Amino acid sequence: VKIGGHVTDPHGAEVRTLPPAPREDKEHCAMLAWDVMKHGQSVLMFCATKDWCQQAACQVAAALPALAHGDRGGEFQHMSCPLHADYEETKAKRIRTLEALRLSPGGLCPV
Repeated sequence: VKIGGHVTDPHGAEVRTLPPAPREDKEHCAMLAWDVMKHGQSVLMFCATKDWCQQAACQVAAALPALAHGDRGGEFQHMSCPLHADYEETKAKRIRTLEALRLSPGGLCPV
C-alpha cells in the first residue's frame, strides 16, 4: 500500500520510502508499475473515474520509457530493464513474420 511517499505492507509496517516524485509521475504510479513490470509481472490500476484513468494512463505511458532505459539517473538507475535486451530480437521476429505474411499467396490484411 502506498501512502504519501511511503510503501507499507498489509499490516501497516513501512517497507520503503520512495524517492521524490518527478514532475510527470507525481503519484509514483509509473515508478511503482515499473518496479513490478521489470520482473515480468502485470499491473492493474484502478481509478475513481474514467477521466482519471485516462490521465493516469497517459502519465504512466509518458514516464515508463525513461524508467525502462534508466534515463533518470540517481534514484531510477536501479530500475534498468533486464528485459530490454529481448526487445530488439522480438521486434525483428515481428518484422520477419509480417514480411512472410505479405509474401504469402493470401497476402496480409490491410487492416
